[in-house]
Amino acid sequence: MTSKVSICNLALNSIGQARINSLTEASNEAAACLSVYDTCRDELLSEWPWTFATKREALALLTH
Repeated sequence: MTSKVSICNLALNSIGQARINSLTEASNEAAACLSVYDTCRDELLSEWPWTFATKREALALLTH
């Protein structure tokens, strides 16, 4: 499984920024990743019905 730091480093590399070792390290890059990672992940997951991110539950029968 790919870590948050690995995903952030791919993004940072694509825009020519320095890599990070932790989301909590004292750097501007880590602070930026930490502030947007969860929101970006949630937005991406909501854009498509990804099977790995879908939870299904059986509904209770209604009685009249």
